[in-house]
Amino acid sequence: MQPETHYPTTQQGVVFVSLNTVRCMQKSIRPLRDNEILVQIELAGICGAESRAIKGGKKGVNATSVKSGIILGHEGVGIIHAIGSAVSHYAIGDRVAILSHVPCGNCTSCTQGHTNRCLKLEHIGFTRDGSAAEYIILPAQHPTIMKIPHDIPAKIGTLIEPLSCVLHGLRRLHPDYFYALHQKQVLILGAGPIGMIWALFGLSNGATSITIVDPQKNIDLIYKAIPHIYKNRVHVLSSIEHVPKNSVDTAIIANSDPQSASLLPPYLTQESEIVSFAGLNGYSPKLQSDGTYGFDLDTDTWQSLNPILLSEVHYKEIRHAIFLDNTKIIYLVGSSGYTIDDAEMVLKLFIKKPNLYELFTPIITHELNLREAAEVYSHFGDHAQLSQGTYNADQAIQMIIRP
Repeated sequence: MQPETHYPTTQQGVVFVSLNTVRCMQKSIRPLRDNEILVQIELAGICGAESRAIKGGKKGVNATSVKSGIILGHEGVGIIHAIGSAVSHYAIGDRVAILSHVPCGNCTSCTQGHTNRCLKLEHIGFTRDGSAAEYIILPAQHPTIMKIPHDIPAKIGTLIEPLSCVLHGLRRLHPDYFYALHQKQVLILGAGPIGMIWALFGLSNGATSITIVDPQKNIDLIYKAIPHIYKNRVHVLSSIEHVPKNSVDTAIIANSDPQSASLLPPYLTQESEIVSFAGLNGYSPKLQSDGTYGFDLDTDTWQSLNPILLSEVHYKEIRHAIFLDNTKIIYLVGSSGYTIDDAEMVLKLFIKKPNLYELFTPIITHELNLREAAEVYSHFGDHAQLSQGTYNADQAIQMIIRP
């Protein structure tokens, strides 16, 4: 470790204590290993996947729960404060985006370039301390961290991980992501950060229309996050029942409600796509005999639109066609996480088109300190009293943390 900077021994962090209990606590900072870096956090993001884990849900292809005593958070941006003795590609003072995966690099998935489906994947903020803190220790490797320029706004830095995940989903639909939703009528289930990023990518890439359905979000809040030039192509609804029948070319499952997709068939066109993008509550993959994680599917399960099939498609990133009532062909497309190629593509996009800052930053609705973040995590999906007002889930999209 280089001796140029003072190495902290303790820090404040947002710590998972037990189910539905999260506290801002002091934790010690261990010495760095040779191949690690210590990053001082500028801003961190809050993700809905963490809220599901806090409430007893699961996350990730290897179905790991969040561990007690772990600092939460797997999105963020910061400055390298110290480096291990074997680190050569990063230096103190470098600015990095914090991503969410620590792949093993050796399993079948990793060697084939699918690090997002690593069979031994470590999840930052779930199985090792995360970014909702003053500092974070990370391995100095892709796709866990990525250097970013100092002139990129910190708020955009916190969005690089979710943006990379959505870009990965777009590329699963079409090799050139621009055409994934181009001239299509798109339905998005869920108006959280992921759903809104899907919507904004679709609008900027020429989608004919975007319909966002979320019964829990304030409709005015969603419209406020949409740039004025796109508003005439956007419909925000509290119920899918108001979507015209047989109108949807592409549906995006961007929420964790296992019943959402079962409502889709009447609204889909004769030949349509469904992107299974989110892990569904109550459906966590298990280790299979072939060494991968998945579900036990029978013949009937493969032939109907059900949560088990959607989860299998999501976690294993399968493409699978089903025929409904002998009248509709639905192409299921699984998308899970991101690869470093996706993250690097997002970074190049912002460097090339800095005006995109203005497209995505309006989805950030709250900036919290660590103590406020602990309150929000504990009451995610509900409401909490903060030092500068009240957090209400229906009034929040993306929340960020400034330590």
